[in-house]
Amino acid sequence: MIDLPPGRYCPSCNNSLTVVAMPDGSEPHLPKPGDMTVCVYCAEVLVYLEDCHTRPANLNDMLKAGDKAVRQIGAMQEAIRQTAVFGQRR
Repeated sequence: MIDLPPGRYCPSCNNSLTVVAMPDGSEPHLPKPGDMTVCVYCAEVLVYLEDCHTRPANLNDMLKAGDKAVRQIGAMQEAIRQTAVFGQRR
């Protein structure tokens, strides 16, 4: 895991985004603008902006990501929804 700069929050649930981990187990890296993630608290799909800030993903982002990435995102969202932290405020 890699720590994100302080002060990064999910724009949907306002929980703090603190680390980056790769779901496939590959070496984590600081996200680049356009990279996508899923909030571990609300399962919202997010797109990274400059300086590791995020915004909610839109349809164009999902289309650009491609079918394989969309399936992976869906699987991550389902896994998050099954956790004890889903929907909690931190």
